[in-house]
Amino acid sequence: MIPRKATATWGAKYNLGDFNSLHIEVTLDADIEEGETVEQVTSALLDAAKGQVREHAKDVLLKRKVQVEEVMAGLPVEVRGQLK
Repeated sequence: MIPRKATATWGAKYNLGDFNSLHIEVTLDADIEEGETVEQVTSALLDAAKGQVREHAKDVLLKRKVQVEEVMAGLPVEVRGQLK
């Protein structure tokens, strides 16, 4: 019997420094339509899940970078130079 649904999960962990990390995981599922194979649908789902993880990570990492830059901007110039 051919499965009627396919599921794919993709996750990634990003090091944020200072003993912090970000874990993002996406699970997608879809019905398998007439003429499609499980492999085709699963491959498409996996590609979509990878893309979603990258997009979510990009948003979070960009916000983190902005926060770090804001903190750095508030420090005296000589302290900023020592931290780079």
